[in-house]
Amino acid sequence: MTTAYNELIQVAFKNYRQGLKQLKQINFKNAGDSITQKAHEIIKSRLSLEEQLVMSQFTLALNQGLAVAREQKFIVADRFFAESQGYLGTKTLSTEASLICQSFQEAAQAYLDYRQDNFEDAQKHILKALDVDILLEENYGYNQLVIHAHRLEMIINLSRIHFRAMNFEYAMDLAGCTLSYITGILPVLPFSGEWSLELVALLPPELAKAHLQTITSEIVLTLVGTNRQVAHHLFKLAARYLLSGNHGNCHYQSGIHAWFLVKEAFIDNNVPKFLELASQFLEAGGSDTPLLWYATVIDLVTMCEEVDFSDLELVKQEIVQDATRWEYLPAKFSSLLGVLSKITMH
Repeated sequence: MTTAYNELIQVAFKNYRQGLKQLKQINFKNAGDSITQKAHEIIKSRLSLEEQLVMSQFTLALNQGLAVAREQKFIVADRFFAESQGYLGTKTLSTEASLICQSFQEAAQAYLDYRQDNFEDAQKHILKALDVDILLEENYGYNQLVIHAHRLEMIINLSRIHFRAMNFEYAMDLAGCTLSYITGILPVLPFSGEWSLELVALLPPELAKAHLQTITSEIVLTLVGTNRQVAHHLFKLAARYLLSGNHGNCHYQSGIHAWFLVKEAFIDNNVPKFLELASQFLEAGGSDTPLLWYATVIDLVTMCEEVDFSDLELVKQEIVQDATRWEYLPAKFSSLLGVLSKITMH
């Protein structure tokens, strides 16, 4: 290892300690509340009181099903979803109201299949929900913002399904397209329906941020610790638009773009460039996307192992001790660091 590398690594770990002081978690749990409220207002203004009553019963059953599905009580979830499905045939509901319910039903069924690793059925339900949304948008004039937000959520869920099914090439390509779309680099998505950067600009900032965090989390979890040759291929699929030179017009995507540059240097085994960029990234802390910060620490340790950094064992002991206090550290990262996390991401 050259003296230059040694100096760069020492600076990187100094900046790691600085960034650690700023590390915090952002909670996007209720990021979609404003869109949900707007959707309820639109539905209330368009449907009769009788239809609204039936839909409230439908929604109650559906939400109960989702709640128990999250707890992996799949048989109970099936019962609730069968109950909610029954409301779709109620004569009280107009075709328009039935389509609204069907869109929510398909999305919920997709989630249940996803949790049970029934990925093919989950994908079918997502695609059906997208078709229904297009009908609502084109035939019933539903608010583009609301329908667009729901379709975007379905696309993100579709990418997560493919990640979980280990269809990594398709998942990475779709995730990269979606990231590029939300950040204003790619003007459309490769699915039917209305897509535009004007619609993206109307998304509540907290919702856009939450989507970016969700998508990048899937990409990061797939790449970290993966064979470098395989990771190189997958990374290029995800990054082909983001690193095209067009940085878009999304003011809160700078951290994500910075991480992609760090990861590109790591994937390409460009040691000095990686150490320089990783040092800058770690110093900034991980306020918006802590998972990217964690991943960069792991890549830094990996790079130090490859260049045979002399003080690596001492630094690793320090990082392992620090990592026991990191919130929402994924189990995969814990394993790579040799620590047990307090809380793991689902």
